[in-house]
Amino acid sequence: MSSSIRRDSVRATLIAVLLQAAASACDPTAPVVATDEKKLVVPGASSTVAVSSLTASAVSWSEIDLVWPTSPSASGYQLFRSTSGAAGGYNLIATTGANIGSYANTGLTASAEYCYQVRSFRNTGRNTTYSAYSSAACATTLAPPVVAPSEINAVPQATQIVITWKDNSANEDGFHIDRAPYAFGPWAQVANASANATSASVAAVAEQQVCFQVTAFNAIGPSLPSTSDCTALPAAPTYLSARAYDIQGITLSWQDNSVVEDGYRISRHEPGGVWTDIATVPASSGYGSYRDVGLTANVNYTYRVQALKDGGYSDMSNEASAIIPTSLPAAPTDVVAAFDGGPDPYWHLSLLISWSDNSSNEDGFRIEYSDGYSAGTFGWAPANATSFFQDIGTGGEPQSGCFRVFAFNALGESEPSNASCAQAPDGLPAGNTIALPTGSIGAAPQAGQVGGARKAPAHPAPATRVPRHGPAIRPAPASR
Repeated sequence: MSSSIRRDSVRATLIAVLLQAAASACDPTAPVVATDEKKLVVPGASSTVAVSSLTASAVSWSEIDLVWPTSPSASGYQLFRSTSGAAGGYNLIATTGANIGSYANTGLTASAEYCYQVRSFRNTGRNTTYSAYSSAACATTLAPPVVAPSEINAVPQATQIVITWKDNSANEDGFHIDRAPYAFGPWAQVANASANATSASVAAVAEQQVCFQVTAFNAIGPSLPSTSDCTALPAAPTYLSARAYDIQGITLSWQDNSVVEDGYRISRHEPGGVWTDIATVPASSGYGSYRDVGLTANVNYTYRVQALKDGGYSDMSNEASAIIPTSLPAAPTDVVAAFDGGPDPYWHLSLLISWSDNSSNEDGFRIEYSDGYSAGTFGWAPANATSFFQDIGTGGEPQSGCFRVFAFNALGESEPSNASCAQAPDGLPAGNTIALPTGSIGAAPQAGQVGGARKAPAHPAPATRVPRHGPAIRPAPASR
């Protein structure tokens, strides 16, 4: 009884081993480990002759040639490759036909080791049998014909990225610059540079990460790519304003448009001088500000701001100027107000107010409007402006009225200008909507009365028709 049990156990074990071998042999593309039992094959494999030897020879920095003896009984051959040594995992890379005993493996990386195995297969009717694997044959590709660049550095500058590198080769014909959204690719060539060059520039889109690598090349072939370096061009700040809220300094403010910036650089220009970097401030969120102190009164200072990133910078902001005054600004003169519009299909109406700027220390201008019963702020204009335009539209108001202009600075407002009254051309449809300015230009103040002088508060209010101290300007009756 025990002898019969042992025979059954041996028979079951043998069947299991044969079934496992058959399952492995049926998948010719499965990765193979060099320590597998390669001589264990399914029945019928004895008629499939194993490859006795395999030779691998590197012929260039990107090609290894393989040679093996063929057998007349083989229907073809499968080649497997490992990139992790002779004992690593192998993957099928090619299948050849009968009587073909060589294969050129191209597109390889320079100075890299590759190992190979080959096995034959035979097709008999609907069945395919495979031989055991050959011994591993390894080879290392040749060094590239050009030494790769190193020390790559990508830095944003205004509207582009400047890429620099160290040229380590004496025989290159030039360089390829590749770009990718990530350090691991996918890479695409975007620029070339001549032999001995160590920099190139590529246009960039603000706020988008971009990575670069550089490859040297000559007539024989390319080098290995350099390591990559990534950066992002920060968006430039906008709406820079400069205002002397007191006689101690000038306050700057701007809109922060970047989420990748490292900080901001502030530059200043004085009349007859050059631009000078005066400060850097940390990154902000939404809005940035800086107060410049220790300045000379009655000097017109001009400022601009840039966002900083990875040792580089964004494009410039707009420029903004301010003066620390010691006196009120001189009043504007020669104010002329005029409505413009005609009997086109929409009767579109607009208003233009012009004046002479007689001051050199104003921060801006306030335009005042009166309908004959009350007066209030109608709009604002920046320093050095000599006109104000308002698009009133169809059926909007005002269609008549009087206007005058005040200059203002940190100490207050000037005396008012002369008043100029105007009315819209005849034939306009009556309006029932007052079209007021949609916003002010710069940090213009409201007008008030402090100590007998018109004082300019720190923050402007929306332009509205509100009563002002003093009598209203009464326009002449309008005849339609």
